[in-house]
Amino acid sequence: MSDPIQEVEIAGRKLAIHGGQDVCDPVTGAALTGSWLWGSALVLADWMGRLDPSTFQGKTVVELGAGTGLPGLVAGLLGAIRVTLTDVGALLPGLRRNAEANGLDECVEVKELVWGATSPDEVGPADLVLMSDLFYDPDSMPSLAWTLRGLCRKGTILLAATETRASASDCFNVLMGEGFGMFLEHECQEYAIFTMCFH
Repeated sequence: MSDPIQEVEIAGRKLAIHGGQDVCDPVTGAALTGSWLWGSALVLADWMGRLDPSTFQGKTVVELGAGTGLPGLVAGLLGAIRVTLTDVGALLPGLRRNAEANGLDECVEVKELVWGATSPDEVGPADLVLMSDLFYDPDSMPSLAWTLRGLCRKGTILLAATETRASASDCFNVLMGEGFGMFLEHECQEYAIFTMCFH
């Protein structure tokens, strides 16, 4: 079976996003949900398309837990000089395919990054860090915080979108305890977009 392709229009430009229905964890055999295009990625990408283009132009961008890479690809379309899409190893071929399918392989690179284990120096620092639908497991937040601290420098902007659910609030509480500020920017149905900073 071929992977489904979803066409997404952001800021008047169309992107083709391949989703992987049969991407599985090589150890457990469980389906990797990161190969699906989630609503929070769509909401974040749409919101990014409404921001001033200078937010992205000439910037270095890292997307954590990129899945299909939509927000990072949008940053590339909007003028980022370099975008690094990161996720677990099994999802990297799909990320490369999406960068190539949209003619962004010159400014987009794909790297494996495991929160709390892979040195953030391998992908950063960054001017802008993107995250969508990463806030569901409070136990993983200290590792995410460690990775974020390594990616941040003075002036780094963190943009995050999530489905509003109880576990997201629990995750935010952990991140605030790790020294991150959270600022609500936009709400759209069951989704919220935040900017974050490290104190």
